[in-house]
Parts: sequence; C-alpha cells; structure tokens
Amino acid sequence: MFSTYTGADMGHMDGFMNDMEALDLKERAQGLQRQGLLEQALPLMLQSVAARERSHTLCLSLSELGDLYLEMLKLDDAERAGRRMLQEAHRYDTANQKRIAEEILRDVAEARKQGLVY
Repeated sequence: MFSTYTGADMGHMDGFMNDMEALDLKERAQGLQRQGLLEQALPLMLQSVAARERSHTLCLSLSELGDLYLEMLKLDDAERAGRRMLQEAHRYDTANQKRIAEEILRDVAEARKQGLVY
C-alpha cells in the first residue's frame, strides 16, 4: 500500500511529531515535579517548549514552564514565561491562554509581595 502523504503534508506531520515529543517531555517533567525533583524537571520542560516553538500549542508548554518556575521560586523566569504566553496567545485559544498567562503573572506578583525568593 502506498502512502497518501504528499510533501506538503510532511510539514504537518513534523509538527505533529514535535507536539507528541513535547507531550512526552512535559509528562516526564511533571512526573519529576510531582516527586519534588524540580531541577531535574526543568531541562525536560525547556525541551518541551523548544519542541513546540512552531506549534499552535506553544502556550501549553509555556504555562507548564511558568508553573514549574513558580514552584521553584524562579520568579523572573516565571514572569518571562507568562509574558511570552501573552505574546503567543493568538496561536491557540487566545482568551484562555491570556487568562492563564495573567494568572501566572499575578502569582509572580503575589510571591514577590510575600518576599518569596529562590
């Protein structure tokens, strides 16, 4: 049987494969995060973001990265992730992604107000 994919479809397949890789990386990172292994989770979460750079789902990885940075009390990095989400929110579910980004930014502001630091 012959493949029905054309050259134009292959770019779409590459995006799908990157999203699947990003999902796997994110799930592994969140497993480490649940175990309290935050420093080990961070490189995997960063790879998840990198895998989704060209995807409409980039904000999903950015929000998870922002949450990890918040848990690590890396407030400047969490703020950068939230601000990047605001810039990229047009890619997918704009209103919801903006809402999530604003929540991250509010959490950063609250942590700073309470004097929490890394």
